[in-house]
Amino acid sequence: MKEKIEKLAKGHSLTFDEAKSAMQMILENRVSHAQAAAYLTALHIKGESIEEITGSILSVKEHAETIDYRHESLELVSTGWDMSNSFTISIGAAIVAAAGDCKVARYGNRSPISKCGLADVIEALGININCSSEESINMLDKLGFCFLYAPKYHSSMKYMVPVRVEIGIRTIFDILGPLANPIFSDIQLVGVYDDEFLKPMAQVLINIGVKRGMSVHGLDGVDEISASAPTKVCELTDGRIKSYTIKPEDFGFVSCSANELRPNGPKECARLIREVFCGKEKGGRYNAVCMNGGAALYLQDKAGSLAEGVALAKDIIDSGKAFRKLDEIVEMSGQTSGA
Repeated sequence: MKEKIEKLAKGHSLTFDEAKSAMQMILENRVSHAQAAAYLTALHIKGESIEEITGSILSVKEHAETIDYRHESLELVSTGWDMSNSFTISIGAAIVAAAGDCKVARYGNRSPISKCGLADVIEALGININCSSEESINMLDKLGFCFLYAPKYHSSMKYMVPVRVEIGIRTIFDILGPLANPIFSDIQLVGVYDDEFLKPMAQVLINIGVKRGMSVHGLDGVDEISASAPTKVCELTDGRIKSYTIKPEDFGFVSCSANELRPNGPKECARLIREVFCGKEKGGRYNAVCMNGGAALYLQDKAGSLAEGVALAKDIIDSGKAFRKLDEIVEMSGQTSGA
């Protein structure tokens, strides 16, 4: 580990094998907290390379309690650290996609940096986050949605919690976390905190076996498709990447104020999602859920284009399908043994 830290401190990138072995040592608690902190900090300052991220996520996968789901599934995630404190759009988008016959396996944790951590908002919506893997797969098969709570599947990451809290900066774990879904879905919509990370993230998705996906970054700084600014997109299909920019006006929406997307905590975020679904909210939050949900529908071939996907998402919400799907998820999760 000392050799790896020294190499990073000199500004040199690690090889795939070096990064994988370093992450293995960290996950197995075979390095001191001081060494782990130095490694994570040096990697952050240099900037994580595609090989370093790929090697690290594959090490995480080897140490995870994985779920063998033999059907196509979709994940919508964000790296965090965009510091926008926007309401958790991806949850609403995921439920819209599930209501549109997608299989959406959401994965996440509570967040120390966002007002609306994923697991906190899921709980505030009334969904049980403590379902077993068998119960979660049953929900995924029957309702097209499940939530997988990170600590149940990645216990090895617990060794780094105090280190990450103490150093207080973004680390490679903030990149790995969104990619660590124990189902390892082959279709992914990933929001990133910086537009310079768009193409590297798309390449990482290819490296870990994702067949269809997008990495997105809103130019107002959000790590999702933005309702208040243009969004840069890297779309990947079977190993090929294409880049383009979209904006709310492309889908018949008017750009909103970024402040419109900032709730005050998980309970308010859950309330706003329900308001979108029941027709009380038709502004920027509605637009954001439609665009992100539409992208998910498009990626899972429920629509022939992104514009058709957004139109389908609008219909799913306006018809009440998303609202009914949320209630079904809440009811079924409450009947599990983990409730």
